[in-house]
Amino acid sequence: MSTADTVAHASNVAFDAATSEIWGALLNGARLALLPRAALLSPPLLAAELQRHGVTVAFFTTACSTS
Repeated sequence: MSTADTVAHASNVAFDAATSEIWGALLNGARLALLPRAALLSPPLLAAELQRHGVTVAFFTTACSTS
């Protein structure tokens, strides 16, 4: 990660992955793009937000199914 990067902030702040998103970006001089919840629940909106912010780094956890 470098000052040229924009990191997507997609995790809940109570989740440990938020640590790498927030502090990883800020400690390396990268921008942090806060993604709205609605975008995280809709692939087309998410794609639009990632493009709008110029996101170059993102971490998304896998979903689990209980069915």
